[in-house]
Amino acid sequence: MRSLGLLLAFYSVTALGLCLPERFEPVAWNYRGTAVLIHRTATGPEGGGSSSYILLNVVSQQAEEFYLSSNYHNGVATAQRIDESECRRHVMAANKRMNELHLKSRFKNGPLECRTERTDMLELKDTPTLPVPKARALELVSITGVSDENLTVLAPKNAAADFPAYLAISNNGLCGAKYLIMLYSPVDKSYKVFRKF
Repeated sequence: MRSLGLLLAFYSVTALGLCLPERFEPVAWNYRGTAVLIHRTATGPEGGGSSSYILLNVVSQQAEEFYLSSNYHNGVATAQRIDESECRRHVMAANKRMNELHLKSRFKNGPLECRTERTDMLELKDTPTLPVPKARALELVSITGVSDENLTVLAPKNAAADFPAYLAISNNGLCGAKYLIMLYSPVDKSYKVFRKF
């Protein structure tokens, strides 16, 4: 229930016409490239912000978000809105789901982890992300019909030549940032945007 209140508070800010710059940073892929962990950060208009992690199953196109920090404020430092117990619940849930999706990375869950600033909580043990070379990225973007100069195409470091999915991020670090999945269609033998987030 508390999570619902946090989401409502977050979206009430955007409903007032305030645009929150957001950044999506893929930090780890499983070995097969079928799941990716994305760090999502947002910056408040007057200070503070939020930090969460999105676990994306690129095959089923299902995404789950785990919130670790939210301290938006109006110029005066504000207490953490996600309390320690809720932070721990999100950490445990994220670790469980990462295990199920064959990611080796884990969030630290020691006694002090959710009491601090909640930075450096993730122990990375998986395949990192690399940007797709510019020529290939432009080719993929033109195939999908997405017209966006601020689009970055990413893939796992060990992706094979026939890797069936790519992650693309638009307007990263700006207002209106979003990400989308580009999946290979064996019927059309080309890539398409299958889902936008």
